[in-house]
Amino acid sequence: MRTEPRLIDFLFAGLFSFISCGLHDYVLIHENRTWNLARTYCLQNHIDIATVQTTTDWIELKKARADDPSLAWIGLYDDVKGWRWSSNNETPLFMHWDQNQPNNMNGNQLCVLIQPSGFWDDKRCGLASIFICESKGMPVFVNSSRLFWPSAQTYCRQRYNDLFTVRTLAENMNLHQTMQINNFSNAWIGLYRASWRWPDPNLSVFSLPWASLQPDNLMDDEDCAAVDNTSQIGDELCNRELFFFCSTTITKLQVLRLEVKVTKGEAEEQIAGTVMAELQQKLGVKMTWREQLDGRVFRENEEDFLGE
Repeated sequence: MRTEPRLIDFLFAGLFSFISCGLHDYVLIHENRTWNLARTYCLQNHIDIATVQTTTDWIELKKARADDPSLAWIGLYDDVKGWRWSSNNETPLFMHWDQNQPNNMNGNQLCVLIQPSGFWDDKRCGLASIFICESKGMPVFVNSSRLFWPSAQTYCRQRYNDLFTVRTLAENMNLHQTMQINNFSNAWIGLYRASWRWPDPNLSVFSLPWASLQPDNLMDDEDCAAVDNTSQIGDELCNRELFFFCSTTITKLQVLRLEVKVTKGEAEEQIAGTVMAELQQKLGVKMTWREQLDGRVFRENEEDFLGE
């Protein structure tokens, strides 16, 4: 049977996300919202609240800001409740904090001491202290030297199992009694947390452009990050209402012309449906037909037809 060549002019719309390569597109939302509400908006209307990883990202963020001088939220936040045990990286089922603890004073208290009273206190990990290792589930007090928390962790892992994990109130009481009997001072245990992070915990938080003396946790609960018009970051109260940046999709719109051979008399709607279904399945992109002025998508093959 004789076939006739025909043209199909259609839109090829592809959503290309280059997040893994550090190529983001951003939009500044000119609405004052808390950090949580800002993120909700970004998730509902774009991809997420802005994640900024590379120099290129910061350049793109600055372009999205244009000349707006406003302080604006980005996706960085301090995971103040993200406590983990060193031995298994699990969330603690038992904790025994002292009054008004943990308080994350000065924004850098990421490691935990047990006091002679038996109550826990968060401290900066660079504080030198005695520590408690774990060997076959039992505590081993090391008071011969005072180490920073990371060094104490290394010591315990090399000689025993790890820093001690306190699983129950009974275990905590045992530590408390041992410390009082031996007149031990505060001692590191295995509880710690990460600091600033992005909504995707796999993304790096190194080399962030913090403003001078930031983060400082000045108001005790400054757990969310905002960026100023110089692209420097500061910690802010999460319930403060600010403009915010969303990460948005980079969309490429491409118009293609396709020539196919169809059986004479074949219904135009059937041809359009069949070709679109096959292309969308193979290419995995959103497509729509581009109609001509007469409302049709097919035209006889004409050398000078470009579909504009």
